[in-house]
Amino acid sequence: MMGLSIFCGGVHGAGKSSLFSKLSQSLDLHHWTASGLIKSLRADAIQYNSKIVLNINDNQNLLVAAFHKAAADAEKAIVIDGHFTLINSLGQVESVPVKTFELMTLSGIVFVGNDAEIIRTRLATRDGNALNKGEIEDHQNQELDAARTISRTLNIPIFESCPADPEKITKFLLALGILKSNPKAANE
Repeated sequence: MMGLSIFCGGVHGAGKSSLFSKLSQSLDLHHWTASGLIKSLRADAIQYNSKIVLNINDNQNLLVAAFHKAAADAEKAIVIDGHFTLINSLGQVESVPVKTFELMTLSGIVFVGNDAEIIRTRLATRDGNALNKGEIEDHQNQELDAARTISRTLNIPIFESCPADPEKITKFLLALGILKSNPKAANE
């Protein structure tokens, strides 16, 4: 039995994984990363320490297949954290196909953004390299535009959090019926 699903997107370093790693514990959610799901079917599909995706369509097909395989027996709500846009093999920002999100039958979308300088610092610390502040701002704007397009096209509710606000995100999940009851405080 598949639980209800939310897709949380934002650029690399925005804070999606940190946020939902904590929230998944306090809210009793499954938290899966898109890259982890993709790698579960094909380990070489994600290049280590690279933000470039060589074949976006193939990777998204793997994501959908891995999501359905993992979600088949899920008894609680699922949050997938990933991206609405990716950097293609030419170094350009490319939107993930809307069909990817449609096939995951999402109940909601959460966009997590952050200050470009904070993101740049995180990426430089974590990965040893980062885009400049202007490139991050541009990519983040494209990511948000893509999230809004998916929300509008598929008629899926969206919550935009910049920076991430755990309390407001929890209220959004409650309003969608993703959570079974009023959870423990997300900050505990």
